[in-house]
Amino acid sequence: MCMSRSSILHKMLSAKVAGELGVMRLQGIDEIKILKIFARVVLILFGLYLLNGAVFGFWAASGPPTDTPEYFEHIGVTRLSFAIACFSAIALVGIRLSDFKRQKLYWAPVAIIVVCVVYPKAREQIHIDSCLDQGGSWQVNFKCQK
Repeated sequence: MCMSRSSILHKMLSAKVAGELGVMRLQGIDEIKILKIFARVVLILFGLYLLNGAVFGFWAASGPPTDTPEYFEHIGVTRLSFAIACFSAIALVGIRLSDFKRQKLYWAPVAIIVVCVVYPKAREQIHIDSCLDQGGSWQVNFKCQK
């Protein structure tokens, strides 16, 4: 169905309701779907970026000789945890809020995200506490100096 310029202009001028025309939309394109797709792509790319950082952290902790393998291991664990949180957030992008309140299964990605975000800091605090309990001093590079 092709409309001429004059008929489009006539339709624009004769619109009685302000919201009837609003923004000229293409037929069949939903802005919410586009935002969801964009959010998923961004989360996938950021998750892959974090996964790459995790692989580097684990490689640096075990591969070449370094003075601080514990620090690189901590970086690997932290980035892997955040990557898992990003990939879990992809599942939440498509869920409507009304469905979210009714289904208990939808809370699983939220629980995974919370655990993945809290775990690295809790792990670090446990290492610091055990170091201090043994009479050592905690170094910035994730090492216990005894």
